[in-house]
Amino acid sequence: MAGRHQDGLNHVIKQIGYHPDYLKEFLGTQNYLLSGDGPLRYDYRHYIAIMAAARHQCTCLISHHKQKFAAQGGNIQWLKGLQYIPKKLMNLNEINKILAHTPWLLKKSHIEKLTKGKDNWSIGELCQAVVLLAHFHCLCSFVFASEILEHPEECQDTGNNNVVSDIESSEEVAQETVEELMEKMNGHMSDFIIQDCTWDDHAYSLLNRFYNDVGTILDEKFKVAYDLTYYTMGHKENVDTTIFRRAVWNYIHRIYGIIHDDYNYSEMEGLLDYGFRSYVETVCFCPEKITKDAHDEIMRAFRHSEKVHVNLMVFEARFQAELLYALSAIMRYMT
Repeated sequence: MAGRHQDGLNHVIKQIGYHPDYLKEFLGTQNYLLSGDGPLRYDYRHYIAIMAAARHQCTCLISHHKQKFAAQGGNIQWLKGLQYIPKKLMNLNEINKILAHTPWLLKKSHIEKLTKGKDNWSIGELCQAVVLLAHFHCLCSFVFASEILEHPEECQDTGNNNVVSDIESSEEVAQETVEELMEKMNGHMSDFIIQDCTWDDHAYSLLNRFYNDVGTILDEKFKVAYDLTYYTMGHKENVDTTIFRRAVWNYIHRIYGIIHDDYNYSEMEGLLDYGFRSYVETVCFCPEKITKDAHDEIMRAFRHSEKVHVNLMVFEARFQAELLYALSAIMRYMT
């Protein structure tokens, strides 16, 4: 069974491999997050990955990181459930839930709660933790959206998985997520204007300050995912896909309440139809609910590699959105 789970992750890498430039950035980033410099112990990093993947019931990722957790000398008792883990890790579960499903609800008070008291997190530790949480939330989106696991039922079967049963999954908060989205769309929630906390001017610098050069590492990965093009769209050649890529990225930010005030939102109206938007929303908020039929229905004329690229943009745009909310809350706490 363990080998099959590992094989499933190999299939993830195989799909990303349709885009070698991005694959290089992805592998380098993930290796650095889990094995590179940083304030968190290696076993903590893998346990945080487990917590993040459990939000979306992504059992293949959970199983993979359970193995890595054990290999790093992690306390096997922790895998029995959250009641067995240190209080410091337990305290992280609240923002794990918020970041995964309603990141716009993350507040300065959540950060303050984590950085005070006996089992407190330093700002450096917290920066690394939120990057890990966001990375693995969004990797779940890619895993499910791509329908690429050799045994996809293993990624959804949560039986006999104590960590998943202890950490509420998106199945249990799906209605809350929909209600929050409806509230936002009805104008009852303030939009996050990107100029208030930009990646380039604020979040990037904060990460580089407190978590080595991770801001630079992530920035390069975002740029590769956003700029990636082979000047094709389906059977057509010599196509400038800039407008489409910009529309996809900004639409994902928009459903997270993030507004780019220098973007003309009417541009996306004719580019992204209802089916495509619905697909993207599901991949972002409840990726475990994506079916192969739903995946096959959208982007029918696209090449397989182009569909993979769209899923990678969902991964990265969602990742950046989660980080903007998390790092904005940290910055507000620090000021």
